[in-house]
Amino acid sequence: MALTEGLVAMSPASRPSLDVRWWFWLRRVMRDLTPALLLYVLFMGYRFWRPGYAPEAGADHAADVVALQAAVGLDIDRGWQQAAIASPALVQAANWFYIVGWSPVLLAVAVFAFLRAPVVFERWRAVLTLSATVTAVVQIAYPLAPPRLYQPYGMIDTLMRFGPTYYGTVGDESGAINVYGAMPSMHVGWALLAALILRAVVHRPWATAVGLLYVAAMTWTVVVTGNHYLLDAIAGVGIVVLCTGLGWFWNRWRIDRATRHSARLGT
Repeated sequence: MALTEGLVAMSPASRPSLDVRWWFWLRRVMRDLTPALLLYVLFMGYRFWRPGYAPEAGADHAADVVALQAAVGLDIDRGWQQAAIASPALVQAANWFYIVGWSPVLLAVAVFAFLRAPVVFERWRAVLTLSATVTAVVQIAYPLAPPRLYQPYGMIDTLMRFGPTYYGTVGDESGAINVYGAMPSMHVGWALLAALILRAVVHRPWATAVGLLYVAAMTWTVVVTGNHYLLDAIAGVGIVVLCTGLGWFWNRWRIDRATRHSARLGT
């Protein structure tokens, strides 16, 4: 009987239409992203009110990050970039991957998960929104000049040098992009999130391999282009791992609460 009821519940006739589900999930995603968006708007307002704050604090924090990387043996950023710029074609490929290999890929994977496995999409949606909020808090509390803007580090801005241009003039704070938000690198963090979502939906070894290669390529890209230090990439991975764990506990709590509620109704 239970099996029959389950099959009826999952039959095409009983499912909500794709249009209804699409609108429902879009509203939930936008609602969950609201805290991160509000934090970002507040930060942008504060940045315009104190225009010198982010560059000054960002440079100080950059010196700390560079020193920390050297202390722990991770001072590899300049070596990676110097090796890459020997081939202009390789650098331009990295520049394009930095632009189109981030949010478009995450969006495509999210849509794929929504269409293929809505339950998986729901679970990882929480990780996305939580990680976006945590990232906004970190970037507000810890502005960091990327390598391309920290002149003592000796790295160049490959997008400005080789193209295509992406964020205006060097050091420009007038746009909507937070150029002093290098910590953490969510190019890398959300590349990991896209890889985890793909693996959760597909459950095939090739999906795991593609995901790992994607994360590795994005890590190399953000460093080579001078947009992030290696520690930024590690921080981005750490935030997604942390939020994945918190999301798991949150889902378990919701399931346990629903189970207890059903048990009470049944007694």
